[in-house]
Amino acid sequence: MEFKISSGEQILWQGRPEFKPYLKSGFIEFLKTFGFFVFVWTVFLTLSKIGKYELNWIVMYLIALSILGSGLYQLLKKIIAYRKIVYFITNLRVVIKNGDAVGNTVSLEKSKIAFLDLDVSKTERRFNVGTILINLGEVKENYDGQEYKVIYRLESVREPNSILRLF
Repeated sequence: MEFKISSGEQILWQGRPEFKPYLKSGFIEFLKTFGFFVFVWTVFLTLSKIGKYELNWIVMYLIALSILGSGLYQLLKKIIAYRKIVYFITNLRVVIKNGDAVGNTVSLEKSKIAFLDLDVSKTERRFNVGTILINLGEVKENYDGQEYKVIYRLESVREPNSILRLF
């Protein structure tokens, strides 16, 4: 995948997430959602057995389908997005081509990077990959008015320590 570079700019590294650890993170999200589904289902069944709650099976199945559908959506989103994700590091900036539906491309100037961090999960450690977190110091507000830091991620990249040296 190509992107336009300015004069005097050189590509130092180009890569994408490693498939297995990237997909496993999506699968773990699915398992969390499935665990929540099992918990909710068990609570409703327990309440119906002790007679405290009249169980409406149609509502229960709709709840179950929505929870499982949410988990499957997260997993399928990762699978579909994988093909389109590409990361570039040049001598001047970091470019992240996301695999989401609209195909966003984020360009981050290296001079504006406030903080870099490396996050390596247990799954990523087994595959010798890690996730590089890039913080530009941006703060945004969510719908509740609470502030949060904007963190850009280079997910599941091979040999992340050598990539960090490029910054």
